[in-house]
Parts: sequence; structure tokens; C-alpha cells
Amino acid sequence: MEYFTLLHLQKEPFSNSPDPEMFFQSTQHQGCLQKLEIAIRLKRGLSVVIGDIGTGKSTLCRQLIQLITKGNTQILPYLILDPEFTTPLEFLHTIVKTIGLDCGAGESSEWQLKDNIKKYLFEQTIQQQKIPVLILDEGQKLPGFCVEILREFLNFETNQYKLLQIVIFAQKEFRAILKQKANFADRIATYQYLRPLSYRDTRAMIDFRLKKSHTESGPPPTLFSRSAILAIYCLTRGYPRRIVMLCSKVIIAILVTQNKQAGIFHVFRAACETAPRRPGSRNRKLVLTAILIVGVVSILFMGVDRKSEPIPTKLVPQEAPVATPPTPPQGEADPQAKQETPLATPPSPPPREEQPQPKQETPAPISVPTAETTQSAPIPPQPPSPPHPSSQSSSSPPAILGRVEVEKGVIISKMVARVYGRYSPPKLAMVLQANPHITTPDDVEVKTMVNFPVLPNTDLSIPANQVWLELAETTTLAEAYRIVKEYPESAPPLLIKPIVTVGNALVFHVILEETFNNENSALERARDLPPVWQGQARVKGTAMDR
Repeated sequence: MEYFTLLHLQKEPFSNSPDPEMFFQSTQHQGCLQKLEIAIRLKRGLSVVIGDIGTGKSTLCRQLIQLITKGNTQILPYLILDPEFTTPLEFLHTIVKTIGLDCGAGESSEWQLKDNIKKYLFEQTIQQQKIPVLILDEGQKLPGFCVEILREFLNFETNQYKLLQIVIFAQKEFRAILKQKANFADRIATYQYLRPLSYRDTRAMIDFRLKKSHTESGPPPTLFSRSAILAIYCLTRGYPRRIVMLCSKVIIAILVTQNKQAGIFHVFRAACETAPRRPGSRNRKLVLTAILIVGVVSILFMGVDRKSEPIPTKLVPQEAPVATPPTPPQGEADPQAKQETPLATPPSPPPREEQPQPKQETPAPISVPTAETTQSAPIPPQPPSPPHPSSQSSSSPPAILGRVEVEKGVIISKMVARVYGRYSPPKLAMVLQANPHITTPDDVEVKTMVNFPVLPNTDLSIPANQVWLELAETTTLAEAYRIVKEYPESAPPLLIKPIVTVGNALVFHVILEETFNNENSALERARDLPPVWQGQARVKGTAMDR
């Protein structure tokens, strides 16, 4: 702690203790809290918050209780932390005990307990104008009979509002329970899905915690370099719990080595202190992650280096006599020789002072690169039309799936998840490599066109011996992306399956991620789709032909 005293840090900035002052409200966490508070105050009934492990559900649960009870005695929160019950009576007794009811020894039947709870709710909501709120954390552990009891509680209502407000925080497994209990899912008034933090939010969270721990006037010390923050984001993938744990280990590492700032190698060393795994698997993963981070960093700095590309145009009068003949360029060692040749030819007409006559013999190439050289810095050398893959030669498969326009409020990582079905740092790195004009993946201007490459080991053929459920078929990636975007997240997940036709053109099939062994299984799964999408679902597959 002497190091923290030296840095004027009042408390450890990356402690796992539930300190409300250290809670970083990202855009999605703040919006989730506001929607839950509105639903509770309006007495809408059931609210559900789902997220992966470490996205901040339990922290959000505590923040919600503090928010609705701060200076307000009207709202009565009741918290159940681990709703893993074995019998309905056990669940009902827990609720009765939590809300403070005094039930006699003889009143032990389910009907009597439910009736007592109902009377209590009428007394609190109608007579005393209170708002009872039952909050359940770890909702994925709820058995089926508990869900049915909660559904019955939601039937306790007046003509205007529900008597009991229920908020459930659960992991992704709870979605399967909602699919099985459609009559319970139909009562959800507010549904929120927590995602990992973006790179911008990760950086803001680290700065926020350091600022909260700082006691002196002025800005807090910069304990993490930009490359270290990028490495932390790639290694933790934006999960708040992992960020806190990794940052804590990094600070301990620089405390031991007596450094004032953590670099990328401090992050790597701290990442090795994770839970024990198989040495070979862990080392391979760390090496791949290191390669990824170095690649991403180099891609980010490519945007700075590319700004100097117009400079060679000033050197054109010296290179023009050598670059225009069929011999290779002489004055440059840059491996990107294909880009230097068109850069050398456009300025050839203007230099009228140095040998204009010999250079007038090459007017043909001028019409090709002029449109490209006007925007060579910000725009990659890709054709502008979305159906780009179909225009390639018939002898080679397409390298680019297509182009999608960035929407307001959508980051690149979200677009990667929609196009490829799953987000991963390697996929993001490959997309950034195909888009040199994008230097900050979490701060891209609206309407920027993003190229999505064909990833390595991508199967562009029709799946063999499978049956799948198809919702749409289109010839452009942008149209398939639009369909996935409009598809509800609570429904069975979708996948964009690109398939190459005979002429090397791409056709995009929007299908369910799950495959089936036969047609009947696919038709049965189609019943789980939202009613709007059930009419569009079609069963296809090579296994149906057998």
C-alpha cells in the first residue's frame, strides 16, 4: 500500500469489493437501470436482465436496490440471491420469510402460503400505497415450478397495475427457460441483455476507477499506457469482472518492478497468473493473443502512416521517367509496388517544366487511377458496389463477402458478431486489416462502409448431410445483415451462411445456427420462432434428399 500512498490513491482502484462509488455506469448499464426503475415505478410487473458471466449483473442488482430506495420509503425491495429450490413449499417459505410474514405452524400448504402472500400484497399496494419488489439474482437456477409460482404472482393485479414487481437477473441459460415457459415470457415488460464493454468503455472504466481512487487535486496518475489498455481489452474481451481482476494484477506487477506505468508486457505477465490450466493450451492461447494485439496495434498506427502517402506525389518528377516504362520502379523499396505505379502516372501531365514531351506517351493509365488517387488516404482500394464478390474472376473464389454501412450507436464488434455469428478478437483484427481507413473500431463515423472479408477456413459450399431452417436468401451481405439486425435477440440465434454459386457469385442464406438431423426436428424448432418469422421459415438441406 506504500505505492498507492505515493500515487495519492485513497483506495485500491481495482478491488472486487462491491463499493457503490467504484461502479462504472456504461451507456448500457445506465440505460438498463433507468428502464428497470421506470418499470418498477409504473408497476409493469416482470423485468428480466440477461447477461454472460462477468458482465455486471450482480453489481447492477445492488445498484438497482440503492437507486430505488435512495430517499424513498415507498418501494420495498426483497432480494433472493440463490433461487435453487427443491420443492415449491421451500420456495414459498423463503418468500414468506423474506417479506417478513409471520405464518403459523399449521399454515404450511402451498395454497395457504400463496393466499397469505396475496393478502400481504393487497395490503401493501392498495391500502398503504407501497410497491413491493421481488428481486432474484442467479435466475438461471430457477426450477420450472418456481417460474410457474412467479407467473401466478403476476396474476395478482388490479385494473391498472401489478401488485408485485419481479426483477430477475440471470445468465444466458435463462433464455432456454423462457422458451419453454411461453406463458411466462409473454408477461415480460422490460427485457435487457448485457453485453461486454466496448474498447471505449473499457478505457473509460479504467480511468473512472483511477479517478475515484485519487485524492489530490488534478488528474490521477496514468498507470496504463494506451497499448496496455488495448491489451487488457483484447485479453478480457470487455468483461468488467475480468478487467478488474487483470488491472489489479497489473498494478501489483508494476508495484513489484517499481515502474510508474504499465506497458503491454506487464499485461502479458499478469495474464499468465490466471487460474491454472494445461500449460500447452495456455501458452498457445497467450501467444495467439499476443500476435493479435501486436497486429491490432499495427493496424491502428497504419491510419497515421497512411496520411503520409500523398508525399510521394512530390517526388513524381524524379520517378516518372523510370516508373512509366514496363521496368519495375527503382526509387522505392516499398513492397506495395502496385499502388506506387498509379501514383506516379497521374501527376505526369502537370510537370510541364521537366520533359513534358516524353511523358505524354502514357495517357491511357491516367483515367484509371485518378478516381482512386483523390481519396487514396481515407478509402481502401476496394470496389464501391456491395455485390463486390460476384464481380471477381470466375477462376478464384471471392475474398470479400460484401460491405455494410455503419449505423448510429453500433460498433464494429457488434457488426462482426452479426456477420460471422460470433465475435472474437481475431475476427475483429481481420476486419480491421481489410479496412485500413478505420483506425478506432469503437468510434467509427455513421454511414462508413465496412468491408467484411472471407475468413480463413470458411466453408463456402452447401452443408452436406444436414437439415437447416432458412429464414431468407439474398444476393448481398447488406440485405442479409439487415435481416439479422431486425431479428429479435431473445429468439433462437441466426447465422449468415455464404455459399458460392457456379459463377463464383455469393448467395447469402440467413439460417438458424442450429442444424437438424431430419425435417421433422426442424419443423418442431420453427415453432419456437416469433410468429412474424414462422411464416418465412423454410426447411432445407441435403439430408432431405436421402
